[in-house]
Amino acid sequence: MKAQLRFATMIVLTSVCLALGAVPGSAQIKDLYDNGPIFGDIIGNSDGGLTISTDHSTYGYAVSNSFGLTYDSRITGFQYGIWAYPGDQQTSVDWSISSQKGGGGTVFGSGTATIGGNGLQGTFTSTYLSTNAFGYDIDLETVTGLLIPLSASNGPTNYWLTLQNAQNLQGNPVYWDENSGGQYTGQGCGGANGAGQYCPSSAEQYYTVGGNNDLGAMPSESFTINGETPEPSSILLLGSGILGLGGVWRRRFLG
Repeated sequence: MKAQLRFATMIVLTSVCLALGAVPGSAQIKDLYDNGPIFGDIIGNSDGGLTISTDHSTYGYAVSNSFGLTYDSRITGFQYGIWAYPGDQQTSVDWSISSQKGGGGTVFGSGTATIGGNGLQGTFTSTYLSTNAFGYDIDLETVTGLLIPLSASNGPTNYWLTLQNAQNLQGNPVYWDENSGGQYTGQGCGGANGAGQYCPSSAEQYYTVGGNNDLGAMPSESFTINGETPEPSSILLLGSGILGLGGVWRRRFLG
């Protein structure tokens, strides 16, 4: 009787541990979606970048790129590559993450990412990488400090990152680097969780002065979506271990 009571107690404890294991634990920041590396070269007869700034104080442009998620996730930021005029540096960008291109549909998050940060609108940093053969600086732009929960199971699995109104120190245009989902570099698109899903991204360019007018589909750009995917707690492993020990104990003492 006493042995049976001990065994029953162990089963209850194991069940509790397994239940706790279903509670999401902490997760490391990682690339939730990767559309391939920065290209930084010329495509055909045009620069390998799409304008995401106010060009010569007259024309405003926005660019949208699609991405998908494998799991319910929490977006904490994103990165993208740009072409900048020699010695110039981007200082801010307007961004949105929505269910439709051009910032349409449900907007899950938006703001102006700036150097030094602005609440949950994002902290902006710019890192010089190289100067290409055509004299442009190739920079990696990073936005952090966001907190945007997105669902892969109960909502749309295709989202859109839209960038516009990019500002820099000298007021020159900013060009979002085209890589066609990594095809231009020959390295391909990592996609959702590095598994190649939702590759390559689709891209659209918009003329934003006097209305958000769609200028049509374009090759997609170099970018990554960074964030967290909830992971099972380590308590799940503990519960599994106790369950295994319970089996050994039962065979030894109960026959």
